[in-house]
Amino acid sequence: MLYVGAKLNSTWLIENLGEGRKVKVLVDQYVSPTLNTNLAQMLIEIAERRVCSTLHTAGASRVSRYEFAKMLADICDLNSDLIEPAKMNEIQWKAKRPKDSSLDVSLCSSILKESKPMRLEEAIEAMMLERRHKKSVKG
Repeated sequence: MLYVGAKLNSTWLIENLGEGRKVKVLVDQYVSPTLNTNLAQMLIEIAERRVCSTLHTAGASRVSRYEFAKMLADICDLNSDLIEPAKMNEIQWKAKRPKDSSLDVSLCSSILKESKPMRLEEAIEAMMLERRHKKSVKG
């Protein structure tokens, strides 16, 4: 998930790349990165319209964590050369992880009218706008 305030994947990447640190990111694990505010908007619309269906509410893009990191670095004007590819079998996991946890959001996209799942590039740009707004409000 792309959080604006919490330290999750996007914030961790921005901080580390911004400070010039190398990061290892998985090339063989696929996800559907989701902007938390986009998810909230989708859930509000589902509740308000009383949609009765099983929907995958997530981002509209299926990408590897590595592709995500590269796109985030490019959009945020960070040094993407600091991103090093890694494979799942190189990590000492405490629990098993699926190679592909991406979600098919086509039904959600077709049912929702106001708040559709965002493509990754759109979500990152919205996250950066929200971060700038949050900083300007804090002063």
